[in-house]
Amino acid sequence: MTLPTHLIVGPEQHGVVEYGLLLAKHAGGRVVRFDNWTALPTDPREFPAGPLQIYFTDHLFGSSPSEALTRVLNLVGNHPLSVSFHDVPQLEEGADRFARRAKAYVELAQRADAVVVNSQHEARFFTQRLTQNPHPALRVVPLPLPQRVTTIKPSSSTPPNPPSIHDDIAIMGFIYPGKGHMELLDSLSKNPAHGIHSLRALGRIADGHEWLADDLRSASMRAGVDLEITGFLDPEELEQEMFRAGIPVCAHRHFSASGSLMKWISLGRRVLVADGPYPRELRERWPNFIVLVEDDAWPEAIAALPSDFCDPSDPPSDWTWAQVASSYHQVWMKEPFDVMKNYPLVGRNPEHWPLVSVVIPYFDNPEGLRAILRALAEQDYPGEFECVVADDGSSSPPTFIPEEYSFPIRVERQADQGFRAAAARNLGAGGARGEVLAFVDGDTIPSRAYLREAVRLPALDPRGLVVGRRVHGEVGDGNAQEPAWLRDAWLRTGNLTGADDTSWRFIISAVLTCHRQLFDRVGGFDTTIVGYGGEDWEFGWRAWNAGALFHHNPAALAFHPEPDWSGRQAGWEEACFQKNSETLALAKRITHPLARPEGVIFDDADVLVQLPDNAGEWPPGAAIAVITGWLAIPYVHVVVPASALHSEETGLFADDPRVRVVDQRPALGRINVDLQQAAWPTDRSSAQCIFGVDGLGGKCTVYTSSGRSGQEEIQVGTITTARYRSLEVAGHLSSTATDVFVTWNTAREPIRLERQFAGW
Repeated sequence: MTLPTHLIVGPEQHGVVEYGLLLAKHAGGRVVRFDNWTALPTDPREFPAGPLQIYFTDHLFGSSPSEALTRVLNLVGNHPLSVSFHDVPQLEEGADRFARRAKAYVELAQRADAVVVNSQHEARFFTQRLTQNPHPALRVVPLPLPQRVTTIKPSSSTPPNPPSIHDDIAIMGFIYPGKGHMELLDSLSKNPAHGIHSLRALGRIADGHEWLADDLRSASMRAGVDLEITGFLDPEELEQEMFRAGIPVCAHRHFSASGSLMKWISLGRRVLVADGPYPRELRERWPNFIVLVEDDAWPEAIAALPSDFCDPSDPPSDWTWAQVASSYHQVWMKEPFDVMKNYPLVGRNPEHWPLVSVVIPYFDNPEGLRAILRALAEQDYPGEFECVVADDGSSSPPTFIPEEYSFPIRVERQADQGFRAAAARNLGAGGARGEVLAFVDGDTIPSRAYLREAVRLPALDPRGLVVGRRVHGEVGDGNAQEPAWLRDAWLRTGNLTGADDTSWRFIISAVLTCHRQLFDRVGGFDTTIVGYGGEDWEFGWRAWNAGALFHHNPAALAFHPEPDWSGRQAGWEEACFQKNSETLALAKRITHPLARPEGVIFDDADVLVQLPDNAGEWPPGAAIAVITGWLAIPYVHVVVPASALHSEETGLFADDPRVRVVDQRPALGRINVDLQQAAWPTDRSSAQCIFGVDGLGGKCTVYTSSGRSGQEEIQVGTITTARYRSLEVAGHLSSTATDVFVTWNTAREPIRLERQFAGW
C-alpha cells in the first residue's frame, strides 16, 4: 500500500488541521502543509505523484463555499482523491448558507474516490443527497479519543474547586457564535434559582468574533454568573484546567462531530451535552460519560446530577488514533489507492493459456469422479489441461475409460492411513505436468467456465491464488448458495482484493487454483495433517506470508451436491469434536493470534523481536528490561545476541522457550521487530502498530519520544512481515516503509532491576 500525500491547510491550532497532522503521524505518508488557502499552488503537478488525502471544511479553502470547491478541484487534477469532511453542513445554520455549503460538499464528494466522515449523522447528509449516484466508498471513522499529554489529576496540590463543585461549569474550545456559551447563559438567566456560580470558557475567542466577548459578559451578568475566558492554553495547561473543572458542558446544539467532547471523555470526565443525533451516537458507545440535556433545560439537568458526577473515572481506551489510522488504511487499500497494481489483472486474458493440471483427491466415489470428468470434458478452457486423480487409499482404484475423454487422465495412489487430503493433493501435484494447478475436490463439479475463470490470474501473475465459488446444490440449481460466512467474507474483502493477514480463513481447497511456482515455494500442503479440515487454511497461511495474491472469482463456479460441513454433522457433540481437532491442529501450525490461545506458549513465534548486535553495550539492566518488557506482550519471542547478556543474566531465561540466546538469527516470525535502541512497548495499546503492520504495507520505521522533556524523537527500530520480506526478495514491492510514532519505554541510563521487576 502506498500512502497518500496529506494536504493540510489552515492554522496549526485549528481542530481540522490538528486532526490531519495527527492522522498523518499515526497513519504515515508525506505531509504538504499551508497556513492559508492563499498560499496554495494552482498546478496539480506541484504535488507528488499518487493519491491525495484532503481535510476539507470550506472556510479553510476559500472565502465562499463555491470558491473553496473550485480551488480544491483545480489543485487536485487527476490525483486519486480521499477526502475527510469536517463541519458538514446542517439545516440549522440557515437555509441560504446551508444550500451554498451543501452544494460544495456534495460536488466534492462526487469527485472524490473515497469519502470519510466522523459520524453516522454526517454520513446521512451525503447518502440523502447522492441517491442518484451513491458513493461506493463512503466510510464513517469516528473521532478518536485524544491521547493525554499529562498524567496530572485533581489532588491536594491542585487549586481547589469552588466550595460547591456543582456550581462551576466549564466549556472547552474556541469561542464562536453557536458554540453554546450564549445558549447556556440564556438558559440560566431564565431560572434565577439555578445555583450556578461561574462559567469558565477554556479557550480563546475565534478570529473574527472578538465582539462576542462583550456579548457574553452582558449575558453572564443577566444570568448572575461569573464569566472567565482563559484565552489560549497550551496542551498541558488545558488538561489541568479540564481536570479542575466542575461540570463539563458541550452546549452547542447542532454539531455532527466534536473534538472537545472526545477530549472530555478521554480524561475520564462525564459531560452534560445538548441533545442531538451525534451525542446519541456517542452515548450508545460510552453511556457512562454522556448525560443528554433536552430543550436547553440546563438548570434542571444540573440540579438532577448525582453527587459523584464531577469525579473523574477511568476513561475508555477502545478508540484511539491507532484504530483511526487502521480504518483509513482500509480505505486506501481499495482502488484507486491500491498501488500494488496487481488486481487490475483480474478479468484480463493472458496472451498464453498455460497447461493446467486438475488435481482431484479421491476416495471410493466412482460416481462423483465420473460426474467431474464429464464436467471437465465440457470445459471452454482455451488451452490444454490434464487430470490427475490422487487416490487416498480407496478399497479399489478408481475406474474410468480414458478413451472417452479428450484430455489425459492419470491416477496416483497412496496407502489408506486415514483421511489424508493434504498428502493426496501433494501426491497429485507431484505427478502433474501443468504450469498451473487446479485443485477440485472429488465431490465438487465444475461449471463449463470454471477453468478459464480460475486460471486467468495465475496465468498472468505466478503469485495469484484463486478461490472459486462452491455452491451447495445440484448442478444447475439456481438456488444453490455458498455458506453465509463465505458470502460475508467476499463482500467484506472485495472478493479478497482487500485481503490481509487474516484472510487465510477464506482459502478453500475444494476450489483452489494456483501457479506451480507458488505451490512449490510454499512447500505444498502440510502432509502431517491427518483428519478432516484445516489443511487449506494452513496452506493459505503460508501462501500469504510467501507473498501470494489472493482472489475470489465468483465466475469460477462449482457445485457441491451435499450440504456444507455444518449440515453434514450427526449432532452437536460430534461437530464440536471434529472442529476442535481441527482447531488444535492449526494452533500448532499457524502463529496468528486468531489461531492460538493467548496464554499458551509455543515453540514458534508470531512476533520475533531481535536485539541488535550492540545490545551488550547498553547500560546495566537495559537488556533485561527490554526482554521482560517485550515478553509482557502476547505471542512474542525475543532473540538475543549471546554477547548481550552476562552469564547470570542468561540464567534468568534458561527455562523460558520464548527467549533465545543465539549467535545467529533463527527463522523469521510472521512479524519481525528489529530493535536499534533499548525500547519496548509501555502496554498492549502501544503495541498495536506491531500487529497492524500488515495493513501498513508490511514495513514500518518506529519512532518514540525520549529525553527528560519527552520532546526528542528517536528511531528505535523497524517492523517487517514475513510477507513483506518474501515480496522484497522477489522484487515485487511497490511501497516503502511507513513511519510510525509510538509511546514506548526507552532505557538510556542504568536500570535498577528490582524497580523494573517489582516497582520498588
